[in-house]
Amino acid sequence: MNPSAGRLGLAVVAANYPSPADPARGAFVAAFVREIGRMEDVTVIAPDRIRPRLGRELGGGQQPGDVPARVVRPRYPSFSDRVLLGGFSTFRLTDWSFRRAAMRAARGLPRPDVVHGHFLFPAGAAALALAERWRVPATVAVGESRPAYYERHVGLERIRSLALRFAGLLCVSEQNRDYAVDRLGASTDRVLLVRNAADTTRFYPRGREEMRRKLGLPLDRPIAAFVGGFNASKGPLRVLEALRRRPDVCAVFLGSGPLAPAGDRVLFAGAVPHDSVPEWLSAADVFVLPTRAEGSSNAVAEAMACGLPIVTSDLPSMRALVPGDAGLLVAPDDVDALAGALGTVLGDGGRRAAMAEAALSRA
Repeated sequence: MNPSAGRLGLAVVAANYPSPADPARGAFVAAFVREIGRMEDVTVIAPDRIRPRLGRELGGGQQPGDVPARVVRPRYPSFSDRVLLGGFSTFRLTDWSFRRAAMRAARGLPRPDVVHGHFLFPAGAAALALAERWRVPATVAVGESRPAYYERHVGLERIRSLALRFAGLLCVSEQNRDYAVDRLGASTDRVLLVRNAADTTRFYPRGREEMRRKLGLPLDRPIAAFVGGFNASKGPLRVLEALRRRPDVCAVFLGSGPLAPAGDRVLFAGAVPHDSVPEWLSAADVFVLPTRAEGSSNAVAEAMACGLPIVTSDLPSMRALVPGDAGLLVAPDDVDALAGALGTVLGDGGRRAAMAEAALSRA
């Protein structure tokens, strides 16, 4: 990769990465690349799915403007993840297609010193194939919120065989670390616990009234902020249902996906560039994310860095991330409890301020 003097060449393979068509997609990977790029020379290989209805996603080699990396975006057909009669999963074809696209794109790239995959499938499998072609070490981020998903689609033995060939596994939570060691058989000397954290040079509190004026949001209503995929796992529609039980509260939803919230309580719903997320968070009074599964939530860490009290799910990863004085944890599918937690935070200004301070100090 023709690294600069004293710098290593790193190739990062990612299944999710921001593009002009979806600037919020894979923002956590862009943040990782941004930080690594301060020290090393980075190339990102981010295959894009060919979308039958919309055509190919636009974006080419573009990336967030301040990310010091070259980005290549080969196209690949996705075969979804359906389990067919007999137990065969079409995700195996998607995994093969993604890996083939990454291998094709890498033909014109100089040999790096290390290849990194974000996460195990399909990016990690592709990263390992590239590393073995280039004869360099490979590392992988283990941050999956639903590891059983991959076991169902590709089988535990394949996952184990991959995990044992990585030089290092970067786990974002204790649960991911335990999964890598206890379930996949990775040796502890190759497993590193690296918890997700917010970039506090970007995520910090702005003036609430100033941000509301800038974004065209009402000055006189409590606002909840949601950041995540618009899907059943993350739960934007559960947030919307909870809002219907709190007639005074409205919300902004930052993300994309098939389950986009709509209605008179929704002030905004859509993807925004990651750099503008701190402004939206600073305009809100509380952050809410009733996710059903989570490795380690960047969205929650970033909301805390912006000084927001947190209402999220009672999961091991959230208990490790959100101290009891900074938020309330509820069952992810209990809409009544979610509405009650929002009411508790928003109904007591003193408690809300104390929670915000605790969240900020933890960040």
